[in-house]
Amino acid sequence: MNIAVMGFKDKRHIMYSLLKILSPAGRTAFITTNPCYRQLSEDFSSEFEIEDTDFLVLSDSLYSAEEYLDIGSYDFVIYDAIVEVPERIEVSVITDHEELYRQAIDEMDKKPTFKFIESKNAKKDEKSISFIKASAVEDILEKIENDREFYPITSYFHNKAMAELLSRATGMDKGKIIAYLKKGSKK
Repeated sequence: MNIAVMGFKDKRHIMYSLLKILSPAGRTAFITTNPCYRQLSEDFSSEFEIEDTDFLVLSDSLYSAEEYLDIGSYDFVIYDAIVEVPERIEVSVITDHEELYRQAIDEMDKKPTFKFIESKNAKKDEKSISFIKASAVEDILEKIENDREFYPITSYFHNKAMAELLSRATGMDKGKIIAYLKKGSKK
């Protein structure tokens, strides 16, 4: 399953939670052009592994990922998309600037698309899921990055949003997702 999380906002809390859930379920790759993820590497490299997840931080384009990884060999590929909409995505999550991504997504045979909106009071539709800002959980994000472990993000609202997303996209049980998100890291 190829998942693209698209937007300009800080999406680390979403990404780390996706990785925490999906990496034990199958071979997982995380691909981005955002250099902030290089801080997860012990030596600030662009290719590394954490908790059975292969990370690839590209300097140019998401489209060049296949030059470095055999994308088809992964059970899950998670893209952090800022400007580009990756090819062959099955699930797209838009955090902001929907109009930038909408045309490209519509051309991909109506793949399941979800919108994460920041306010519980914002106008929602059946594809919208409320989520919290990364700044609300900055302390745990820093701990994840310093220790290179996918610690649980303890925000009830965050875990509820992640469970909603994953259950809609994959059919996984929401209760099991929340229980796993609350567990400690695999180390």
